[in-house]
Amino acid sequence: KGYQNPAVSNVVYFADGARIISVAFAKTAPFDIKVIKEGKNGKWNEVETTVFVQKDGFSTDVNAMFAKADKMYKESCGVCHALPQTTHFNANQWPSLLKSMIGRTAIEKKDEWLVIEYLQKHSSDVNLGK
Repeated sequence: KGYQNPAVSNVVYFADGARIISVAFAKTAPFDIKVIKEGKNGKWNEVETTVFVQKDGFSTDVNAMFAKADKMYKESCGVCHALPQTTHFNANQWPSLLKSMIGRTAIEKKDEWLVIEYLQKHSSDVNLGK
């Protein structure tokens, strides 16, 4: 389940109005997304889809992943400037901010999306850490 921006039919997002990607399909791939609730007044549609993936490489321990991302963020992003609180920016601001500075950090490419997802999900407008 998630949310779909009517302008981007091949992506399901984590939260309404926040560009936190839950699943993205190639534009040429066949996929079936069912609308659960039609969005009104600028709200995105609430949707669901079924995806099939290989079992390898997945973790069910979100807290451990967030702890790893939090550690990388705190160790890397406060070296050149004061470390902003995760709630200092909203979910849509974090990706471009992090990407503009990530090349100056010790965060590896394979961990970039983990840190971005952590920051987005702990941002001022989503904040799962409340």
